[in-house]
Amino acid sequence: MLFSQNAFIAYTVIGGTLVANLVMLVVMRVATPMLAKLMYVNKAWLLPPIVVFCVIGAFSVSSRYFDVGVMLVFALIGFLMNRARIPTGPFIIAYILTPMAEENLRSGLVIYDGSFLPLLTRPVPAVFLAIAAVSIVWALTSEAKARTAPAP
Repeated sequence: MLFSQNAFIAYTVIGGTLVANLVMLVVMRVATPMLAKLMYVNKAWLLPPIVVFCVIGAFSVSSRYFDVGVMLVFALIGFLMNRARIPTGPFIIAYILTPMAEENLRSGLVIYDGSFLPLLTRPVPAVFLAIAAVSIVWALTSEAKARTAPAP
């Protein structure tokens, strides 16, 4: 109905998107060489503005200092994980995906009257659980082999 009753609005949005993409293409083609030079700037010069913008961004979400505190705690956790050579990528992915996984698990449990059995008997969840189990076993055996291998 949008295209039949308000075609002008629909085509204006589409045209605006096209123009924005073309402008962004030109801007990025010009800006990319300059942005690439940021790689060679000393971290001591880049870190303060990054921290300031992170604090501003965390505060601007809901205007609470609690959000800034949470951001700083997670920054400390990330720093400690980096020091301990623990990869931060899986932690970030788990932090983002866990609420969705909990919500879907809760929905599934409601549908199946609180039974976890469909996770093992239905084909799709069973395949994903098998892949997860194989991945864990493979990682553990690789780690064990690497520890027992003689040093060169």
